[in-house]
Amino acid sequence: MEKMLLALSGKLSHTKGKKVYGYLKRDVKNLVDRIIDEIAEDERVDALYKEWNKWQGEIRKFYENSPEKQVPLSQCAAFKSLKNLIISEAMQISHNVRSTEWIQGEVAVREPSVFFATVRLMTGLQKIFQEEFRKENRTGRYHIDRKRRKKLTERRRAQGHRTDDHEPEQQIEG
Repeated sequence: MEKMLLALSGKLSHTKGKKVYGYLKRDVKNLVDRIIDEIAEDERVDALYKEWNKWQGEIRKFYENSPEKQVPLSQCAAFKSLKNLIISEAMQISHNVRSTEWIQGEVAVREPSVFFATVRLMTGLQKIFQEEFRKENRTGRYHIDRKRRKKLTERRRAQGHRTDDHEPEQQIEG
């Protein structure tokens, strides 16, 4: 992974414009995706991602009849921020290498900056997973977006429920 991060760092140093995944050329995007795929091969990350997919599958079962196939981590939209995190770490490596080259002349110390970037990437990935697992537990209820709520309402209507068919709230007498 270190070699791919260094390669990405080199490509990003020659790239003009925004250094955000959506604005990069296809070959740079492919390199970022390969880095994510290599991260996903780690057994701990793989176990976390499988658990997250299992959790998402339970939620999807409520809204859809057929479960969605598990996509690779590099293609999962929920973890798009990981791509930009990798890009920012590669930019940091590029910046650190240039500063050490300027200070030390011909000798460039690359290993420590790549090692620390890898550690920061894994820490960032941990934070992303924690945020994804906590998303649904913020309010104690599942968040339903407009489109899903509309589909659910249509499904209820098809089953014979009225649109304002709610259970009466229970009053606590004290």
